[in-house]
Order: sequence, then C-alpha cells, then structure tokens
Amino acid sequence: MAFRVYPPELDPAVIEQFKLEPRKAERTLVREFASGVTAGLMPLKDFSKKLALRCAEADSVTGLAFSLPEGTEVPKEIKESKHLWVVITTDQYKLQFIAPNVKFGNYDLVTSDFPLEVVAIQRRESFRVLPPNDRTLDLVISGSFSAVVQPHILDIGFHGIGLEFSAMERVQIGTIWSNAYFARGKKSSEKFMLQVMNVSEIYNLDHFRVGCKLLTPTEQNLTDFETTRNSIQNSRVAGQPQRWHLSVSWL
Repeated sequence: MAFRVYPPELDPAVIEQFKLEPRKAERTLVREFASGVTAGLMPLKDFSKKLALRCAEADSVTGLAFSLPEGTEVPKEIKESKHLWVVITTDQYKLQFIAPNVKFGNYDLVTSDFPLEVVAIQRRESFRVLPPNDRTLDLVISGSFSAVVQPHILDIGFHGIGLEFSAMERVQIGTIWSNAYFARGKKSSEKFMLQVMNVSEIYNLDHFRVGCKLLTPTEQNLTDFETTRNSIQNSRVAGQPQRWHLSVSWL
C-alpha cells in the first residue's frame, strides 16, 4: 500500500491542548472510519515498525475494526502487541490514539477496543480548511470585473484563500483585488485586499484555480479570516459542520 505512515506526537503539552472530549472523540472516529480513511499502526515505543491499513468501522461499544489488504506482511513486533498507536493523517488534522486490546483475526480483519483518549492535532498555524459543505460561505469581488464575481472557495487559511474561477474571468499573478469580502446571506465582512500569488492552467475546458494572500490586512480582516477558518475546522471536528458560522466574528 503506497501510504506514508507518520509517528504520533508525544509532547504532553500538545496532547493536552488537542485532546478531544469523549463525545467529540466518538463522533470523530465514527465519521473518519465510515469514510474508509487509511491509518498507520505502530508499536508504542518502536515507530520504525509500521503498518498501513484501512479503517472499516468504529463503535463505542463494539470497538474498532480495520481491514488489512490481502497479502500484507505484518511485522512480528506489531502482531504480538496488545496495544498499538493509530495515526490517521487527513486534510484537516492529525488524529492519533492508542488502540487497546488489538487482535489480528481471520479474513484480514484487525480489531481493538475503543480508545480511552483521542487527540486531533492541528499542526500548522497557516493550515487551510475546506469551505462549508453547504456552500453558505461566499467570497464576493466587486469593482475589478465588469460585474460582481463570486468565485467558488476551495480552501481558507489565516492569511489566504484558494478560489476557482470560470475561464471567462482569467486573471494574472500579481493581480490585486481591493474590494473583496465574505458573505453569508445578507451579512458580510469588512472589505479586504487580496493579491493573486499563483494561477493554475485551465482544466475541464472552462475553469482555473488561483491562490491568494491577504494584502495589508487590518486587525479586523485578520480576525475575520482567523475566526472563519477556525469555526469551520472546529465544527467539523465536533461533527456538526452545518454550525460552522456560530463563532465567526463578522456574523
């Protein structure tokens, strides 16, 4: 399996900062396992021995189930361990926990009890997140085109945003938009400036993507970006993505 297995974070301060509450931990694991994400397993003290396998099912009562690809060779140090580190690396965070009472059964099935503690680590301050699934967050650009433009948001971070445009709205690297703002329904943020830092080639015949950064932001601009990004992230971790707007400064 072509998958890179990352070791867990062991800093007590980091673990305490990103430890999930029991109910959030349960919802998060159930959601991730239902998606069939790939996880890395390794012994508690020897991260050189690694195993990649697919998450199959999570239940707080019956425990966890993993699917081992047919023909996978399991290191002896892992197969003989009763407790193993599990690390799941997604676009949103690094999820880690110790799986207790691990059993390698028949039919390439690996099971364990439900973990006592789950940690979801946000590793980079500028890490970007995907926009809300319900597309209720808009970015509006006015004054730079012949009409108001609302490109599709690809991702958002503390100091920048990724956008998708139609080919009719082609832009160049270095382009500056001075009248951009977030909108949700009738509510909108303070206007901010964006500068285009990279532009993709046109794909699917009629679309291209651009990466933008905040240019000379005000304190309010920074707060709006930070709270928007964090609120989206926190709502996903909590398993309530539709409530992404509750902690946003401009709403």
